[in-house]
Amino acid sequence: MRSVQIGLGENLKNLSELIGSKVFAVVIAHPDDELFYFANLLIHFGKQAQIFCVTDANYAGDSSERLAKLNQVALRLTTRPVFNCNMQDRPDIDLNLELVASRLLQNGLGSYDLVFTHSPHGEYGHFNHRDVYFAVKKALPVGSVFFPADYVYPDYQVSLNEKDFSLKQELIGDFYLKEFREFWKFGRLSYTESYATCGEEESIELHRFFIEGEIPNPDKLNKYKFFWKVLAGKNGLPNF
Repeated sequence: MRSVQIGLGENLKNLSELIGSKVFAVVIAHPDDELFYFANLLIHFGKQAQIFCVTDANYAGDSSERLAKLNQVALRLTTRPVFNCNMQDRPDIDLNLELVASRLLQNGLGSYDLVFTHSPHGEYGHFNHRDVYFAVKKALPVGSVFFPADYVYPDYQVSLNEKDFSLKQELIGDFYLKEFREFWKFGRLSYTESYATCGEEESIELHRFFIEGEIPNPDKLNKYKFFWKVLAGKNGLPNF
């Protein structure tokens, strides 16, 4: 196992202690998400990771090519083949959360008590990313679910040394250079990744807002208290 550098932020915990010797799950919406959001995690702990891909990656009619790349990345960083739920890849429509949760459980997600997946707000507002988070929460209502801490204070931070950061760049360049040329405009390539988790009450309120389009109870928001103030200025629209 690689040595994990923990950031200096207050109350950040040791990711090595969280993961220990566990096999954990990384649930992504599409090929390339595993490197754009979880590369540091997989570089450090990939031998203990099982990747789940929710969609069939066929939005542009190139499913075979994209899934092949994902499986090649998995062979480089993990020891397990990717489980695929084969949901239709349509970034412009909502996924069926119950069906996604069912397929995740059919593929064995219920055997993991530690999962890393997309954020409740879908990183940059991507419907599929957002839906994957809430589908995972449906499948594992009492499990520990962590997500990229884009707009919230993290619980864990994982950094790469220069050699491993070069590996991250190499992997993206080898497999997803075309995608990254588009992604860089609203993403980032950093030596540091951070992850957060929400309590059950807050997750319910976030579901109420992002999925049901209802106003959440601000008193039950913790991680997303500021984020709600930002979105409330948009008249409470669930999709931004």
